[in-house]
Amino acid sequence: MSLVGLLIRHSMDESPEFEAARKAEAAREKEAAPFVVVLRDSWKTLLLASGAFLITIGGYYVTVTFMSTYAVTELGFTDAQTAGAGTAASVVVIICTPLAALLADRFRLRRVTLTGILLHVLVAFPMFWAVDTRTVAGLWLAMCLPMLASTIAYVSIGTLISGWFAPRVRYTGLSVAFQTAGLLGTLAPAAATWLFSASGKSWTPVALAFAATALVSAVSLAAAARVRHDRPRS
Repeated sequence: MSLVGLLIRHSMDESPEFEAARKAEAAREKEAAPFVVVLRDSWKTLLLASGAFLITIGGYYVTVTFMSTYAVTELGFTDAQTAGAGTAASVVVIICTPLAALLADRFRLRRVTLTGILLHVLVAFPMFWAVDTRTVAGLWLAMCLPMLASTIAYVSIGTLISGWFAPRVRYTGLSVAFQTAGLLGTLAPAAATWLFSASGKSWTPVALAFAATALVSAVSLAAAARVRHDRPRS
């Protein structure tokens, strides 16, 4: 898959905006490294981008890690049943990824991304209600609902956020934002487990935290529209 992606990318032309930035850069004297430029000139954008990414990563880990553990250890599902639900969720991702991409092209990146983020709020409680039915169908629904929301948001968010940064630092800004959100997102299962244990084995705080994280991402996305994104200094 990596080789196929490399071949496709190698055959693609750069965007006119990027080509213009590269020509302008060649005419300038040596500047600071892109990472330094991002921290110096676009730190607000970086924080908002990290916040926007947060639910797509943290929510994913809550679904595939905490939900799976909860289903097996607390509700008595077998590992095979949980794996089957995970496979069903993967099928949802495979089917919905190109569909969500088409919707993003038709109805704008920001609108589709925000829709996916807000869907996390809507499914935060239903996914636990579903799994608590202790049926295989409920388990499948509990895994597929949040994965559907994650897919809708994740398909377009990278393209959307890349446009928030100036062409010269676009890759750096996008990467740092994603990795920052990733570091925080990987803590989500541990945080969910702690909330579950501290509340006397109630999933309500976990669902509330899941929804709150989605709201943080939604607010970050909305706030980014009001921030003047920086451009390279002349």
